[in-house]
Amino acid sequence: MPDPAQLVVGFDLDMTLIDTRPGFAATLSVLAEETGTVLDVEDLSNRLGPPLDLMLAPHYPAEDLPGLVARFRAHYPAHAIAPTGTFPGAHAALDAVRRHGGRSVVVTGKYRPNAALHLEALDLDADALVGEVWGSARARCWSSTARASTSVTTSMTSRVPARPGRSACRC
Repeated sequence: MPDPAQLVVGFDLDMTLIDTRPGFAATLSVLAEETGTVLDVEDLSNRLGPPLDLMLAPHYPAEDLPGLVARFRAHYPAHAIAPTGTFPGAHAALDAVRRHGGRSVVVTGKYRPNAALHLEALDLDADALVGEVWGSARARCWSSTARASTSVTTSMTSRVPARPGRSACRC
C-alpha cells in the first residue's frame, strides 16, 4: 500500500462528481437568447467536456468567441450553480481519500472560479482544484499536483485564490 502521505487521488468534476448538464443548459439558453442565436442546448449539454469556445465555434464567428465565453462565465453563477447536483457517492469518494490520509484533487475544464462555486455549494471537500484544463493537459496536472503535494498550497495560492485551507493550482 502506498505511503498515505503520498496518496493523491484525482477526480474530474463534470459528470464524475457533479451533474452540470442542467446548469450548463440554463446558462447556454441565456447566452442563446442574449445573442439571438438558435442553439441545440440539449445536444450541447449532453456533450460536456471540450472547452466552451470549441463547443460554440460552429455557431458563432471566431472573433466573437472570447466575448461569448466571458458572457457565459458571467451568467454562470446565477443560472448554473443551483440546478447542479452531486452524483451518488461523490461525497463518500472524497471522504474515503481523506480517511486513508490522502489528498483529493479536482481537475476540470471549467473556469476555476465557477468550479469553486460548485464545490462550495455542494460541500465537496477537495484539497485542491485545478481549472481550465482539458485533454492531455490533465495528466500533466495530476502528476505535477501529486509531486508538489503539500507545496502546492504555498507555491500556487498567490496565483489563484483558494478556499481557506485548500490548495489552488493552475497548470
